[in-house]
This record gives sequence, structure tokens and C-alpha cells, in this order.
Amino acid sequence: MLSNLKEWIDMTSQSWTIMVAILIVFGLVCAFFGYRLVRLLIALQGFLVGGIASLIILSQTTELAGWPLVLICVAIGLVLGALSYFLFRLGLFLLAGVAAFLVIGGVLGSFMTDFTVCCALAVGGGVVVGILALVFTRPVIIIATACGGGWLAAEHLLRDVIFASAAAPLWLLYVAAIVLIALGIYVQFAHTAKGK
Repeated sequence: MLSNLKEWIDMTSQSWTIMVAILIVFGLVCAFFGYRLVRLLIALQGFLVGGIASLIILSQTTELAGWPLVLICVAIGLVLGALSYFLFRLGLFLLAGVAAFLVIGGVLGSFMTDFTVCCALAVGGGVVVGILALVFTRPVIIIATACGGGWLAAEHLLRDVIFASAAAPLWLLYVAAIVLIALGIYVQFAHTAKGK
């Protein structure tokens, strides 16, 4: 899903390799330790959403460019990251919802051609999972972080490392993601106490 980012921002091959390594490690950390790191993940997500959204909006609607634009976007990201951290319920809804959106969008996008329908289903699924996270916090956090992290790691490991010069077989991507997700769910449920 993020593979299009390379072309969009014209990254060099070395920069993309570093980005892929970070994405794989981040995905594995989320898949296996997401529940323990939920507050950090919520703050990070708030920072990224705030920073990236403000970068897109400000770069298209103002004359800002260069370091002033970057500094303003980082400041907005820091404020939204702090708000997400301290407004835990809102951050929890967003964390689970965004993870579900990314997984649903990634899965549906691999075989659906209608982008609008794919996005609508992914947004709807994200909202449903976000609401479920507020009701069933521990299991939904574990499942959402394992799914989001497992899919992210499997996708980039297969598409950008193992099959970098050819298309990764779709069935192999699904199998790898399911294995990582199942292991992540098992590890998180086995190593986190109920009620913590």
C-alpha cells in the first residue's frame, strides 16, 4: 500500500530501502507488542496524522515551503500527538480504526478495481472496529495491532525485499500476513494480563 509513496515523492533507492526496513520493523513491533505500546502508538499516530495532513493541506493552500513548512507541520503533529495521548479514548478509536482501514483497504485493494467502493468499505470497517475498540478494549487493541502490524510487515517484506524485482504472488502475501497476524495475536494474548 505504501509502495506508491516511493514514486509519489520520488525517493532514491537507498532512501526507500531504509524506509522499507523501518516499516518492516515497525510492523513486527506492532504485531507482537502493540498492546503494551498502545499509548505510544496512539501518540505516534496522532503525530503522523497531524503532520502529514497539515503538510498536504498547507503545501496546497499556502505559499509556505521548505523549513518553515516542515516546522509548522511538525508542531501541528506534536500537538495532535499529545492530544491523542491524553485523550486516550479518542486516540484508541483512531488507532483501531486506522489499523482496520489500512488492512481492509490493503486486502480489498489487492483485488477490487473500484477505488471508491474499496475506500468506502475500508472507512466503514475502520469506524466499526474503532467503536468495538471502545467497548472491548484489550481484545480489539491486540487484534487491531496484530493485524495492522502483521499486514504491514508481510506486505513490505514480500513486495520490497523478497520479490523486489518481480510481483509477489498474492496468495503468498495472504499466507505470510495470516501467519504473522496469528503469531502476533497469540503472543500478545499470552503475554499481557487481562485488565492491564
